[in-house]
Amino acid sequence: MSLMPGPNLRWLRHRRAVDPRAIGAAALALLVAVTEIHWKSAVDADLARRRNQLQRVEALSAAAHAQLPVQQPALGHDGARQLSEQFALLNKDWPRLLNAVVPSRHEVKLLSVDINPDTAVIRVTGRAPSLLLANDYAQWLETTGSPIGDVRVIVFERRPDGIYFEIGAKWNG
Repeated sequence: MSLMPGPNLRWLRHRRAVDPRAIGAAALALLVAVTEIHWKSAVDADLARRRNQLQRVEALSAAAHAQLPVQQPALGHDGARQLSEQFALLNKDWPRLLNAVVPSRHEVKLLSVDINPDTAVIRVTGRAPSLLLANDYAQWLETTGSPIGDVRVIVFERRPDGIYFEIGAKWNG
């Protein structure tokens, strides 16, 4: 009997050794991937730690700002008197007073109106183009029948842009 011939394997190429550059590139890629995964896990751990810190700080802040309702003591005699005085100040006829102080002539300009509600003293400063108009304004305050009385001119001062004046008065309101 004759032996059968074996398969012809010449058509298969001989196996070559792996290129060392390919091994180096694969090792480098693996190193980069491992480094990136390690770095990302470190960043995630730091982020989680900081979130926990923030939650603790927010909880402490909320606890520190949570105020218990403070019991107000009952008003004594002085407190009731002071409260009554404050309400009296609120109930004054402020618009009527300011309408009485605003000049009827447009040449007279008011610079300030200082009102002391405790003593009912009013101090008005302004500017007029002439001494005559400033004096007319002071007389107008006295004669308008308004809640202003006891008008006194405190000072007239001549400047290049006009006459500056200051007037004091009592408020009958």
